Amino acid sequence: MGVEQGEYIAFGNDANAIAMFQHAMYSVMIGENMQLTPFSSEKLSLCGDTEDHIVQRLMELGELTSINKPVNV
Repeated sequence: MGVEQGEYIAFGNDANAIAMFQHAMYSVMIGENMQLTPFSSEKLSLCGDTEDHIVQRLMELGELTSINKPVNV
């Protein structure tokens, strides 16, 4: 895909995201998952409008990191 280890931000909510979280620059767990917790940089709670919180966090993290560079596909 042209995305290198440590060049992406991962969002996930289940144990199937562990490998993705391990290689991400930053990882955001959505909701609660005890298996995923040790690999998460932060947690977003499942309350209110979760989709809006995810979009807001994507925009904030995008401003703080260099993930805005083009990806070779």
